[in-house]
Amino acid sequence: MADVSVESQPLIPARRIHYSKLRSYLIQFVSINALCLGYILYGWVISFTSPTESELMSIGLFNTLSFSLFSSLSLFGFSSFITSLFAKQWSCKFILMITTLCGGLGWILIIISNDIYSMILGRVLTGVHIGACMGLSMSYMVEVCNEKQQRFYGALILLPSAVALVFLYLLANYFSYRWLGVFGLIGIVLQAVLLMFSPQSPTWLLYMGFNLSAKETMIWIHGEDFDVEGEVKRIEQQISKSNEQNSYLSLSGFCRWKTIRPILIACSLQGFKGFSGQPVYYSYAASLFSRTSFNPDISALPYPILLSVGTLISVLLASHVSRKKILLVTTFMQAIANFTFFLYFMLSTHITVCTGSGSIPCVLLSIWPILSLCLYSLFYTIGWGTIAWTVYADIFDPNYKEVSAGIVTLFYALVMTCIVFIFPNFIASFGEWPFFLLLTLECVAGLCFEYFIFK
Repeated sequence: MADVSVESQPLIPARRIHYSKLRSYLIQFVSINALCLGYILYGWVISFTSPTESELMSIGLFNTLSFSLFSSLSLFGFSSFITSLFAKQWSCKFILMITTLCGGLGWILIIISNDIYSMILGRVLTGVHIGACMGLSMSYMVEVCNEKQQRFYGALILLPSAVALVFLYLLANYFSYRWLGVFGLIGIVLQAVLLMFSPQSPTWLLYMGFNLSAKETMIWIHGEDFDVEGEVKRIEQQISKSNEQNSYLSLSGFCRWKTIRPILIACSLQGFKGFSGQPVYYSYAASLFSRTSFNPDISALPYPILLSVGTLISVLLASHVSRKKILLVTTFMQAIANFTFFLYFMLSTHITVCTGSGSIPCVLLSIWPILSLCLYSLFYTIGWGTIAWTVYADIFDPNYKEVSAGIVTLFYALVMTCIVFIFPNFIASFGEWPFFLLLTLECVAGLCFEYFIFK
């Protein structure tokens, strides 16, 4: 760092520095909570159809085909990819604020609508919002938080959506789907308010030429004792380097094997992750327990709870165990969980073992799927749930990192949409046990991919 004379940077009173530090903590707290609300709303939107399925079907709004369409059409992948293309021109904060309007309108349609088409449109609009949150939150976090905060919140980024699932399943026992939509709308409003008081990205301000505003924002975010001039110089060097790279970036450069191979690996991980059953458990966890003697919504609660636990475990393991070893162990356990689901549905379909409500076979048959779901959710979160996203920074070509991440996110959204749409129609035609047998075989295929290809 260059020496700075006393005349060019006068001493700042300690009380003023202390005040500016408190102000910066408050600003960062507001910004982080705005982003966390985005992930909470992601969990709320994606899993909204699980505890509300029986109610929506009973009032005659949907049949099996239309409900599967309603469940699958979140379209967050398309939104994530498209909004990432405009982030440099419009800023992450501006796009997030605009998409909150889409999300709010979507929840209003879901709350007040009495026809299928308005409900599906509302589902699409909420998907546009959570797609922007998924695609831009990490970029915005990097620009308004220090490195220590980035590592901490980045590692726990899946926790808010898991917590949202816990409350969604609990509240579904006492409130109708319209009230659950109201809670989603309240979350949108809170996020919009927090974003209004969140700072603009200093990097974007410098990129657009607003140097004075960028320096003022840095002081607000980091405090008055922060080395503003040094940070401005560093960001300007990054912008200059990025502009030089853009001068030779082209389609031919993107089509090199060096760029394509990491995208194919990441897409494979996301594909195996989706076809392992995760979208099914997200969207239909409650209906999987409709045959048990327990309340379906309460029986599904271990899923989001263990998602939270698994997220914390993954943070502890990440710095001590290689990703490949974690993936091999967790994928094997997910295969075991799906296989136990397969056995459960096959036995309950072909063999009558429950002879009384208090008999041991009946109790075992009731808790069997709950234990299987606990096993799956815990190891899914430790493995594919976190690693499939965190490998982006390590394997993508730096010159095409944003585009590569957008392509992989879009691919995952297509996989998720496909399996959520297929599941109820497949079950209606062939039953549950063939579907879970396919999920088990898919996990075995993922295990082979991780062992022989993933490094």
